[in-house]
Amino acid sequence: MDSIIIIDAYLNNDKRTDFLSKTLDKFKKLELPILLISNSNIPIEIQKKVDYIIYDKKNNLFVQNYDKYNELYFWFDFDDFFYENYEYNNQPHGYRDW
Repeated sequence: MDSIIIIDAYLNNDKRTDFLSKTLDKFKKLELPILLISNSNIPIEIQKKVDYIIYDKKNNLFVQNYDKYNELYFWFDFDDFFYENYEYNNQPHGYRDW
């Protein structure tokens, strides 16, 4: 089975864009294809670092109140490589429905 790295990113400021750029540099060392999914504008320098892009112009939002879930934990584990990130995030962006 072939593997791929899938990243869902919302790039609404320079801090997030810079963080994604640095993260992509680390993931590229794994020599796996990278798929980026976003409903925000993707800078050209980020586009050049990924193999595939899915742009979703819809901005689906959860309708329920998720205030008690304000910390996101992202992780990735592949053989001898482990990556994790905690981020405070109080935004209602949700699933992608294609």
